[in-house]
Amino acid sequence: MCVTVNFGCIYKYLYTVLRTVMHTVGVVFHNVPGQPEPPTVTRRTRHEAELTFHPPDYSGSAIQWYIVEMKAKSEPMWIVVGRHHTYSAQRSAKKLEYVATGLHKKSEYTFRVTAVNAAGSGEPSEPSIPSKYGEFA
Repeated sequence: MCVTVNFGCIYKYLYTVLRTVMHTVGVVFHNVPGQPEPPTVTRRTRHEAELTFHPPDYSGSAIQWYIVEMKAKSEPMWIVVGRHHTYSAQRSAKKLEYVATGLHKKSEYTFRVTAVNAAGSGEPSEPSIPSKYGEFA
């Protein structure tokens, strides 16, 4: 005898049952944070960029950190350059700062940030305005 199984239906059923059980016993589900505004380069040197960015407009669980990424104009992929941890005093801050280091002279970079909480990562911000390093023309 041949039995056809629709795993999508089974997954949805199990997910619904699990969510109902967890809700009944008091497990809280959180949403991922929203998308932050694009970061702004506020100061730059030959090898560093000081970025400021604003938290997303979001009322869910506390944002634990931000992932900061950069992309050189000549590169196709985003590279994680660091994490900005938010401590209790910073969680209500309207503006956050991060210094990206290790930039190459005569290169052009854009930056973006992603907020992370207990539920996971939100959408990354739109890229910053490109800026050049090593040459200040």
